[in-house]
Amino acid sequence: DLRSNASPADASNTQPNPNAATIQNIRQELEIYERQLQRLKKQIASAGGEISAPVGLLEQHDQIAAKIESLQAELRSLER
Repeated sequence: DLRSNASPADASNTQPNPNAATIQNIRQELEIYERQLQRLKKQIASAGGEISAPVGLLEQHDQIAAKIESLQAELRSLER
């Protein structure tokens, strides 16, 4: 018999990560927020930079940047 001599117990040594779905969801959210942040940066630049841009754009930028930081921290804690 040329099949592996590994027992079924050996196959269970690789436990699935219970956080895998959460990690994937966070990565998808990060991609979305990072795209939004890049668009906002372009809009802010088009409006003449931080000095001339409407306050609403600057606030959106800050909110999204904070959300990205929060998601990155959560992702780091799950990937440990």
